[in-house]
Amino acid sequence: MDEEESNGETNEGGGLKKLQCLGIMKLPKLVTLPQWLIKGAADALKQIKVVGCINFTALPEGLTSLQKLEIIMCPQLTHLPKGMEHLCALAEIQIIDCPALANRCLKGTGEDWHKIAHVRNIHLNDIFL
Repeated sequence: MDEEESNGETNEGGGLKKLQCLGIMKLPKLVTLPQWLIKGAADALKQIKVVGCINFTALPEGLTSLQKLEIIMCPQLTHLPKGMEHLCALAEIQIIDCPALANRCLKGTGEDWHKIAHVRNIHLNDIFL
């Protein structure tokens, strides 16, 4: 019997239940994060960084423990997921070289501003809000 079984946890998510930081770089075919990854790590993930994924189009919903989000050079990502405004632990967000998403996150005028208005540190391209 392994440690997870002895603690009464199932092994459905494997070791992903403890995954706190996720960095993904230069995967041009990546469109979304795999469901098995999100399902296994949704409650533990504190940091996500996606860089240079030119076809990445969607962030997952329900990342309740997320504290830091960095999205860099992902031009196809055009909006933030529903429920971002409820992520109380989210303290930092960086959106760099993602033109459509950065426009949607502009303070006061962007369609997604309400989703991140509560975040303490917001960095959109060269602008710190």
